[in-house]
Amino acid sequence: MLGKLKLAQQLTVSFAAVLGLLLVVSAVGYQGLSEGFSNFGNYRALARSSNEASEAQSALLSARLAVLKFLKTQDPAQIDKVDKELSKIDTVIDKILVNETDPVRIDELQESKKLMTTYGETFSLVVKDFADRNAVVSQELDPNGLKMRQTMTKIIDDSSSDGEVNSLSYAAHAQEKLLLGRLFAAKFLISNAETDFNRSLQELEEVVAPLNNLKRLLVSPEESQMVNEFANAHAGYIAALRKTADIIQNRNKRIADTLDVIGPQVTTNFNDFKDSIRNAQDLLGPEAQSDSETAVEW
Repeated sequence: MLGKLKLAQQLTVSFAAVLGLLLVVSAVGYQGLSEGFSNFGNYRALARSSNEASEAQSALLSARLAVLKFLKTQDPAQIDKVDKELSKIDTVIDKILVNETDPVRIDELQESKKLMTTYGETFSLVVKDFADRNAVVSQELDPNGLKMRQTMTKIIDDSSSDGEVNSLSYAAHAQEKLLLGRLFAAKFLISNAETDFNRSLQELEEVVAPLNNLKRLLVSPEESQMVNEFANAHAGYIAALRKTADIIQNRNKRIADTLDVIGPQVTTNFNDFKDSIRNAQDLLGPEAQSDSETAVEW
C-alpha cells in the first residue's frame, strides 16, 4: 500500500508512525515513572512515620523512668520531666496522624493518645497523693505522736516522784504499747505493708486498757487534764494513721491499675504501628522497583 504513495507521502506517513510510537512509549514511561515516584514518596512517608513512632516510644520510655524515679525519691524535677516527655509524645502522635491514612494505624495512634492523657492525669493524682500523705503525717500523725509521748512521760515522772506504784505501772505499760504502735506506724509509712499497719493499730488499741486505769487512779485536775490530753492525741493519731493508709492504698492502686498498665500498653501499640509500617514497606518497595524497571524497559 505504501508503494503506491509518492515519496513525500511515504515519508509523512512514516514520520507520523514514528511520532505515534514515541508518544505511546512516552505515555507508558511517564505512567511508570509517575507510579514509581508516587510509591517512592509513600515509602519515604512510611519511613518518616516509623521514625517518628520510635521518637514517641523513646519519649515514653523516658517518661516511665522519670515516674519510677519520682515514686522512689519524690524528686520534683522528675515531675517536670514527665510532663515534658508526655507533651512530646502527644505532639509526635498528632504529627503522625496528619499524614496517616491506614484506618488500623490511625486507631492505634488515637488509642495511644487517649491512654497517654489518662497516664498524665493519673500521674498528677499520684503526685497529689504523695503531697496529701506527707501533709497528714507532718500535720496530724507526728504532732499527736509527740504529744502522747511527752504527756505519758510526764505522767510517769510524776507517778515516780509521788511513789504511785500502780499508776507508774499502768503508765509504763501504756508508754510501751505507744512506742510499739508508733514503731510499726513508721515501718508502715516505708513498707506500705498491711501487716505493719495492722500491728500498729493493734499496739495502739492496747494502750486503751492501761489508759482507762490511769483515768481511774489520776483524779486531780492536773492529772485528769494530762490523761484527757493523751486520750485526745491517741484518738487523733489513730485517725491520722487510718487516713494515711487510705491515701497510700489509693495511690498504690492508681500505680498498679493505671500507670503500670498503660505504659506497656502504649509501648505495644507503638511496636504494632511500626510492624504495620514495615509490612507496608515490604509491599511498596517491590512495586516501586517494578514500576521503575518497566519505565526503563519502555
